[in-house]
Amino acid sequence: MKTHFSTSSWQGRPAILLSPCLLVLVLNSAMAAPLTIVNPSFETDTPGPSEATAVLGATGWTITTAGTTGSGGAGDWFTSTTGLTDSTIDPDTASDGANWLSSNRLAGGSTSSSNPARIVQLIDISGDSALVDTGTATVSLNFMFADNDPADNGTVNITFYSDVAGTLPIGSSLTTGTIAPTATTGTGPAPWGARNLSGEVPALARSLQIEIVNARTSGSAGNTHYDDFSGAINEADSDGDGLPDIYEQTIIDADPGDGVTDLSHVAGPNDLPTTTDFDNDGLSDADEYDELTDPLDPDSDNDGLHDGPEVNGTDNLGASHGFGPTDPTLDDSDFDTLLDGAEVEGTDNEGLLHGFGATNPNDAFSDADNLDDAWEIQYGLNPNSDAGDDGDAGDPDLDGLENLGEFDNFTDPSNPDTDGDHLEDGPEVAGTDNNDVNHGFGPTLPDFPDSDDDGFGDWLEVALASDPNSAASLPGTSVPFVNGGFELPVVTPSGAGIGVSGGTVTGWSAVENDFYVTDFFTGGAVDAGNPSFSSEGNQFATAERRAPDPDIDASALSGGVDAAMSMRQDLDVSSLATDIDAGTRTLAVTFDFYDGDVYDNGIVALEFLDASNASLGRQVSFETDSVTESEEWKTRSVFGYPPAGTRTVRVTVSAIKVVANTTSVRNIHFDNFRASLFFLDGDNDLMADDWEVANGLDPESSADAANQDDADTLSNLQEFQAGTNPFDADTDGDTYNDDTEIAAGSDPLDAASFPVVTPTEPLVVESAGFNGGGDFEVTVGGMSTSRTYRLIRGTDLTGFPDVVEEKVPAGASDVFTDTAPPTGKAFYRVELVPVP
Repeated sequence: MKTHFSTSSWQGRPAILLSPCLLVLVLNSAMAAPLTIVNPSFETDTPGPSEATAVLGATGWTITTAGTTGSGGAGDWFTSTTGLTDSTIDPDTASDGANWLSSNRLAGGSTSSSNPARIVQLIDISGDSALVDTGTATVSLNFMFADNDPADNGTVNITFYSDVAGTLPIGSSLTTGTIAPTATTGTGPAPWGARNLSGEVPALARSLQIEIVNARTSGSAGNTHYDDFSGAINEADSDGDGLPDIYEQTIIDADPGDGVTDLSHVAGPNDLPTTTDFDNDGLSDADEYDELTDPLDPDSDNDGLHDGPEVNGTDNLGASHGFGPTDPTLDDSDFDTLLDGAEVEGTDNEGLLHGFGATNPNDAFSDADNLDDAWEIQYGLNPNSDAGDDGDAGDPDLDGLENLGEFDNFTDPSNPDTDGDHLEDGPEVAGTDNNDVNHGFGPTLPDFPDSDDDGFGDWLEVALASDPNSAASLPGTSVPFVNGGFELPVVTPSGAGIGVSGGTVTGWSAVENDFYVTDFFTGGAVDAGNPSFSSEGNQFATAERRAPDPDIDASALSGGVDAAMSMRQDLDVSSLATDIDAGTRTLAVTFDFYDGDVYDNGIVALEFLDASNASLGRQVSFETDSVTESEEWKTRSVFGYPPAGTRTVRVTVSAIKVVANTTSVRNIHFDNFRASLFFLDGDNDLMADDWEVANGLDPESSADAANQDDADTLSNLQEFQAGTNPFDADTDGDTYNDDTEIAAGSDPLDAASFPVVTPTEPLVVESAGFNGGGDFEVTVGGMSTSRTYRLIRGTDLTGFPDVVEEKVPAGASDVFTDTAPPTGKAFYRVELVPVP
C-alpha cells in the first residue's frame, strides 16, 4: 500500500494558488467521488466573543480523549476566528473564510489540555461501493495545517470500516505520521501549509473515520491548527505507471490539441528511464508528482525560478548557483520575504538589481551577521557582507543605534529619527535625550512618535520633563477644564442620555443641534460605530443622534440626516496672562475620541479671545479623519499658540457628515478633555520649539526665524506669530497669499475670509438680467485683459461669501454668468482679484 503525504493536494477543480508560498493544485475528473465531510472549513460554528468562551468542538466532529487526560477535558478542541489568537505563534487569520480548528485549549479555559487530544468524523462512502469493491480505489484527503511549536505534534489518520455505522474496522489505516511544521519553530504567527494524506481503500469498505490528533511533548496547550478539509475516492493507477489516473488525466485534458491523449502518453516512475515533461520545466511529470508541483506550470510557486532548476539547484539557464536545491512549492524557501528567484538573480521582488549579487535562497542570513537579507537590501546594506556599516555593529545613520539594534527595534538604519519625533533612535532606545543625557523615564519607542499615545510626542515630553511612557503625565501647567470627562450630571436612568442643549451638562453648552452625554448605548443605538464603554470614568459625549433611549430620529434635528452638531466650552486662562503675554507659549488641548465611521468627521477647534471675548484672529483645529478610522478610543492633542492678550480659549467640538445624504448617524464620540500651557523655546528665536518641529524647522537654531520659506513675504517668525504655515504661501487655500490677507485685514486661516480689494480700473456694469435659459448675466466694462476678475454674491450688502465666476476677460467688456441664481433675494458684486 502506498501512503503519500504532501504539502500539496489534488482535488476536483482547476489549479489555484492559495497563498504566495503554498501551491494547492486541484484536478477535474469524473472518476473522483468527493468525500462528504460535514463542516470541513469549520464555518458552521460561530466562535465566542473572547478566547474564554470560544465554541468547543465543531459541528460534525466529535471530541474524544485518550492517554493522560489533563484538566482541560472537553476544551481541547475549539473553533477560532480572526482576532482570537491564543499565542503569538498561533495563526492570526483562517486559511480561508473566518474560522479554523485549533487544539489550543486556552480558548476554552486556562487549564491543561488532554494529551493526546483527538477529534473525529465518520464519513459514509457506501455510495462509492462499486469503485471501492474493485480493489483499485484510492482516497485522497487534503487540508490546511499550521504549526511552528516544537512542543506539539499533529497527526491525521484515516480508519476504514465495513459498515456505515463505523463499528467494524477493516483493512489497514492510513496516517500522515507527525506532520512537518509550516515554518521555523518559535516564530509567529504560524503560516498555513497545504497537507495531503492518500492511500488505497480496502475492498468492501463502507465508511471511513478521519481522526485529528494533537500530542504534546511539553507545555500545557497544543498549538496545532487545521482548516479546509476536502477529499475524494479516486480510481487508482489503471496503467500501473505509478501515477494516479486523476493526475494523468489532468495532463491529458490540459491541451486537447497536442499529442497527449491517453494514459500511456504520461510516463510515471514505473516507466523510467522513459520520462515526459508536459510543461518543459526540466522536471518530469513523475517528479512533479513526487515534488508536489504543478505539471502544467513551469513555475509552480511563482517565485521566478522554474520547478526543475529549484529541484536541481540551478538558475533557469541550468547554471548551478551554489546554494543547493530549493523548495519548488514555496516561493520563499528561507522565509526571509525574498522570492527564491530574486535571491538567485540578485534582485528585489520586483526584478530590480540591488547591486549586491545573488543571496542564499536557503538561508535568510547569507552573510555572518544577524541581519536578514531582505532587511539589509531594503535599507541599502550588503547582505553578503558583515563588515563595517553592513554588519551588526554598523551605524550608517550615526544615531548611536547599531544595525542589530535597528533590526531588533524595527527602525531605519539610514534614518537617525525613524518615527520623526525629533528624538533620535539611539537616544530613544537608551532612554536619553539627543545629548545622551539620561532623562529618567526609560527607553521610548523609536518607531512610534508618541510612546504613551497621550497626544504629546516623545521629544516634546522629554524636553518638558514629563514622562513619555505615561499617558497620565502631561507637560506644562494644567489649565482648568470643567467636566472634561462628562461625568456630571450622572445619567439616570442608565443609557438614557442627557442632551447638552438642556443646560445641565456642567461646563458645556450646545452650539448647533445637540451632543449627548451617556454611559452606554441601548437598543437601536448599538452598532459597530459606537463604543461599548467610556475612555475614562463612566460617561462620555456622543454625537450619535440615537444616543438617548428612546431613539431620536434625524427629522428632529436641524439639517435632518445631514445635520452638523457642536458644543463648546470657554477656558479661562486669565490667571496665566503674564506667561501668555510674554509670547512663545503653547496651549495644548488633549482629548480621547472614538471614530470608526468613514462617513463622519469630528473636529476640535481652538479660538483665542481677549478680555472682552473678541476674537484675536487665530484659530487651530484637529480633525478625527486625519487618523485612520478604527473602533477604539484614541488620544490626540490640538496645539495652539495664544497671541498676547489671550484671556479665553474657546474650545468647540463638532461632528459633521463627510458624505452627504448617507443614512449613517454621527458615530463620533469624545471623552477626557484636559488642557495645559507650556513654554519651550530652547534657541530663543521667539518661535515655540514644538511649532518649529511640527513645521520642519530647527528648534536648536535661531537663524531660521528670519528665513522666508514660501512664496509670501512673511518671515518664519511672522508666520508663527500669525499662526500660518511657513511652507505654504496660502495657508487657508482661498487663493490669497497669507501676507496679502494680513495686509488687507482678512483672516489667512479662514478660507471663507477674503480681502476687500478696490479695483483701480473704472469698472462699469453695462447690463444685468436673466437670459432665456434662466441664468443671471452681468455685463461689465472697463476691465483689463491682463487681470483677473470675479463675480461674487450675497444675500445682503454686509457680505458676499459666494464666488460665482472668476475669469480673465476676453476684452474690456465681458459677461459673468450665474448659472444657479438663488430663488430669493441676491446681491452681486464684481471685484478685481489681487495679484498674489
